[in-house]
Amino acid sequence: MASPPPRPDHLVVRAATPRAAPDRGVSPIATSTAGTANGAAATDSTAAAGAAAPPPPRILGGLAELFPPPPAPRPYDALLLDQFGVLHDGTTAYPLAPAAVAAAAAAGVHLLILSNTSRRSAEALAKLPTLGFPPSTPWAGAVTSGELAHAELVGHPSDYTGAAVLHTNWVGRGGVPLPETGLVPVGADAAAAELLLTHGTEGVTVAGGDGSVVEALPYDDLVALVTSVARRGGGDGGSDGGSDGGSDGGDDSSRGSRRRVAARHRRPPRPGLGIDPSAPPVLLCANPDIVTVDGPALRPMPGALAAAYEAAGGPVVRLGKPAPPPYAAALAVLAERGVTDARRVLAVGDSVGHDVRGAADAGIDSLWVGGGIHAERVGLCHADAGDDGLGREGRDGAGGKGWELDAAALADVCAEEGMGDRRPTYAIPFFRW
Repeated sequence: MASPPPRPDHLVVRAATPRAAPDRGVSPIATSTAGTANGAAATDSTAAAGAAAPPPPRILGGLAELFPPPPAPRPYDALLLDQFGVLHDGTTAYPLAPAAVAAAAAAGVHLLILSNTSRRSAEALAKLPTLGFPPSTPWAGAVTSGELAHAELVGHPSDYTGAAVLHTNWVGRGGVPLPETGLVPVGADAAAAELLLTHGTEGVTVAGGDGSVVEALPYDDLVALVTSVARRGGGDGGSDGGSDGGSDGGDDSSRGSRRRVAARHRRPPRPGLGIDPSAPPVLLCANPDIVTVDGPALRPMPGALAAAYEAAGGPVVRLGKPAPPPYAAALAVLAERGVTDARRVLAVGDSVGHDVRGAADAGIDSLWVGGGIHAERVGLCHADAGDDGLGREGRDGAGGKGWELDAAALADVCAEEGMGDRRPTYAIPFFRW
């Protein structure tokens, strides 16, 4: 059996001068395309009826409980930190997060960003000071979905250069550029697309553009546009998605032209993606998250577009958590810093289906932050984020309130995400020291 391609040098961005990383044979792509909306596999047999319920996570008042001062032993040497819903809400840092990051760094904990953001790693690190984190924070580096997507595209130029791409992108957040990929955006021309790439959910990169100019589209219109590609049929000139498949009426010349265009734009997917060549064009998802926090609200993310495309019959490759490659890349960076045992690493995130699942599958313990995307399900809200007394045993804090994890609510979320017997190792209301 052939070995997977080696981890590309630009898969991660290190905060310090990089040394050559050990070649762990990490593929920059997530080859599994089946599963739930999060790209997860079906519920494990261990969760079948009659199986014992897994134990609930240990509730932490703060990270300091896991990192006592020397000479007391500590269970972990490094933290893999999600961004949205953990460190910040998309616009500003959560009130207690910068101090928690500073305290962890002062305690000698290695800190590495592991995020499904569609931005590249260097951009993700550069943005943190603008959100309220000290520029002097000694980040070990960052692994992002955007970097994984970039590595996939530029690492296989013969498969992607010149490809006609329907590229969903950001408007208000600023478009994700494409100049190094060799892709040719087709705007909203679904019939011309031979590849779909989802970086954002606010519009599409204009035809012939580089990603800096994006045509805004309402989210529902974007879903309809993307799924029309999956429904247009294969390269045999089948349905283009604009017909019920049984009528001879309407504009036959227009419909026939669209079918011919769809048939012409049928380059086979890159070998190794595990995609049926006769399937509709592949969708590369550069952020597998379904939703993320946007201040006190939730915003649909590229993973939601990928789920809709998959439900319509299109093949999807998700480049990020919960798939193994980002965890393998993160562990490779930590190994360079002397952290070689995954059991000494703690992953912190707010998404059960991405952060908790991905960590469990990678053999890494997890700390679930309840105040992120699942906050409402467990009795939390955005306004609670600055309450340092919230849920701390023995005190509520001035103006604070008590909080206990609703184990039944967490079990419901885990069931919806197809988690089987996977559970977070720890839980905390918000990221704090």
